[in-house]
Amino acid sequence: MLELLTNFWFLLFSTITISVVVITIACTWTQLKQSSSDHQLKMQMLQRGMSAEDIERVLTCSSVPQPAQRLPGPVGIDGESLNEVVAALGEHEVSARTIEQVLISFRSVDEATQRLVSEAVQNLLASGDEIEDEQILAVVRPLCQPKDASAAVPFARSEAFHA
Repeated sequence: MLELLTNFWFLLFSTITISVVVITIACTWTQLKQSSSDHQLKMQMLQRGMSAEDIERVLTCSSVPQPAQRLPGPVGIDGESLNEVVAALGEHEVSARTIEQVLISFRSVDEATQRLVSEAVQNLLASGDEIEDEQILAVVRPLCQPKDASAAVPFARSEAFHA
């Protein structure tokens, strides 16, 4: 048991897993509290005898903007791909900042793209070359961009490529 608690890979995976679970619970709790607050406000307005049009007008003129409708996003996290990408990054001693950015990007896409990202990172790291953090992020970022964002933001080319 003590060997497990001193194993670097176990501690890294445990830390990441616990962080993801805590963040998910915190986000869900915040959404639940906001939803409950909105419901109570609407019920109070109805009890005061306000019409549906008046309630709608008050809600749309609120000083707190309503959150934008969320586009359909990732359904979940492909645990196997997550484990593989984290193990590969840890094995090659990638910086914690880069691992964090990869995981944030990883969570923002669907499971099929997560598998693609995992394979791409593993292939890059397995190439045998000395890989820098920016090279890893250069692979991950384009794969994890929302389709709308990639169309809206043109690819900026470096001056070195214009020669």
